[in-house]
Amino acid sequence: MASIKDVSKLAGVSWMTVSRAINNPEKVKAETLKRVNDAIKTLNYTPDHSAKQMRAKAVQGYQETSIGVLALEVATTPFSVGINHSIEHTATSGGWNSLIINTFDPEPDAATVDRLLSHKPAGIIFATMGLRKVVVPDALKDRPVVLANCFCDDPSVPCYVPDDAMGQYAGLRRLLDKGYKKPLFIMLNQDLPAVTLRSQGIEKALAEQSLSSSDYRWRYMAPECDYHDTIKIIDKALAENYQFDSIVCGNDRVALVAYMHLHRLGLDIPKDVAILGYDNMEEVADLLVPGLTTVELPHSELGKQAALHIMEQRTETGIIKVQCPVIERESL
Repeated sequence: MASIKDVSKLAGVSWMTVSRAINNPEKVKAETLKRVNDAIKTLNYTPDHSAKQMRAKAVQGYQETSIGVLALEVATTPFSVGINHSIEHTATSGGWNSLIINTFDPEPDAATVDRLLSHKPAGIIFATMGLRKVVVPDALKDRPVVLANCFCDDPSVPCYVPDDAMGQYAGLRRLLDKGYKKPLFIMLNQDLPAVTLRSQGIEKALAEQSLSSSDYRWRYMAPECDYHDTIKIIDKALAENYQFDSIVCGNDRVALVAYMHLHRLGLDIPKDVAILGYDNMEEVADLLVPGLTTVELPHSELGKQAALHIMEQRTETGIIKVQCPVIERESL
């Protein structure tokens, strides 16, 4: 197995320069950095991060360079796994490590928490699939804890969450500004925290356009979220002679079902009915024809900012909102 000294010899630099090129590449001249990287690639050298951490402890008194991630269903949910990917990428780019433990328990058991803490991370990120309220295990509180895509009652804990209210507001304003004035809203279960926030954004946009309740229809899906309810809601609106010109969907899966049913009814998107989604699920939004205009849940940015919070030792606490951008395609 190649050592750092082998790399330094092949690159023609000192081992300290190799270490600097690995951990702080911005401090190394471009030509030198290229020689070091070429040598690393040739020798298939893998930096020994555990040794690095042991040296850091000896020199600086105890300084970990790793992040522990307690991921509630994140790793097994395709459209939210970007949180984990972003944490890992951000950590690696900064010369840190990350350890991700996926769990399915809303309140992780003691064994899971102990397993995470046994690696002695500098800080912990508690991330969830879907915006929700969580309880931070007491055992985690002796180290910096950051929440990603979730929140808690403790105002001293930094919580990076999507700005769902403004995201939904911006998406609906984009639709209304294009001249659509009779929307049909098909929202998810109204007990979900994200739906409450998105409803606030909708109400703000409608008020600015002075639309009354006779100008739109608002329907919530059942708690179990049977997406085929989308068909029933559309058919009922048509049966009631509500001539909607657009559908605002609770997420991109609702939009997918709406697309299929409207095509079945012989209606053109967006000529007859415009569609606005939410999530920006890549396996859905950009594959539909026409492409789906939607509001993006910023999973990657949530992971990045949570990781940087620990790495940069930020001091901000409480709810920290992350922008949900509108991704415009051809469905409006």
